[in-house]
Amino acid sequence: MKDSKKTVELVGRAIAGIDEALLRHRKDVSSSTAVNQLVIFKHSLLHVLNIIASGNIPHNSNRELGLARVIVDQWTENLELGLLIIDAEQAYKSL
Repeated sequence: MKDSKKTVELVGRAIAGIDEALLRHRKDVSSSTAVNQLVIFKHSLLHVLNIIASGNIPHNSNRELGLARVIVDQWTENLELGLLIIDAEQAYKSL
């Protein structure tokens, strides 16, 4: 239960970071990704929150979101929002 609370917190921070980037039209983020990609990432993270809340967490091999791979391959290195999203995905995968 402790791990799921931490995961919910990290996912919540990532979602808040995405919302902030969308609201403020942050140039550091927009230089690495498109608005529609951020929206898709947000929907994926909201789905993770729903899965955790339901208690029906899939087997570890079925928790790959692919967000971290996209961020590492396409985004500017060390972009804070990217690191938040990667941390959230890693926390979910390690539940």
